[in-house]
Amino acid sequence: MDGANEFQVLWKVYMPLSKPALATVALFCVVSRWNGFFWAMVLLQDEDKIPLQVYLRKVIVELTDDDTFSATLINAPYSVETVSAAIIVCSIIPILMIYPFMQKYFSKGILMGGVKE
Repeated sequence: MDGANEFQVLWKVYMPLSKPALATVALFCVVSRWNGFFWAMVLLQDEDKIPLQVYLRKVIVELTDDDTFSATLINAPYSVETVSAAIIVCSIIPILMIYPFMQKYFSKGILMGGVKE
């Protein structure tokens, strides 16, 4: 590109070529932060500020440790495993909503790497 400075080359050449790699790294970071509940569990003490993953883990632990819940399981139409599976499905829905928008960058990255001119 004749006459272009470094920033124009960066935005018009390098950035379009690196979009698939940046989208992949961004998706991995989002999934990592979404599933990372340990630091939030350790640092946050206020019940109103805990993220969804910490709350769901707390619910699952309370369900498995609660003797009254397991005592009422005989008459209940659901079990601890059913409730845990429902909670896990609810926790992956946001990631499943983001992934289709990022899928096009994955396929572009695969196709771009194989094109020879």
